[in-house]
Amino acid sequence: ANREAQAAGLSGNLKGDGLQMGATFVIEKGGKVLLDFRQSHYGDHVPPLDILKALGIDGSEMDTNGAAEDEADGPMCTSKEECS
Repeated sequence: ANREAQAAGLSGNLKGDGLQMGATFVIEKGGKVLLDFRQSHYGDHVPPLDILKALGIDGSEMDTNGAAEDEADGPMCTSKEECS
């Protein structure tokens, strides 16, 4: 993966805590925590439907990856330029 990143012109460093896990929080105005998701393994991600649920949004028309059903099998942007 590192070799592929370098070939694509991406750079970085290995400074810092390489064992630190990530998290996702949804906090409403006023400070109430609506969602607290903490990684237990590298690559863990909060399911998009859980984020919608925390925000009070009905995600029944979404697939399990968070895409609208009519878009689930359609094209997907893979770079910032394609998504703009």
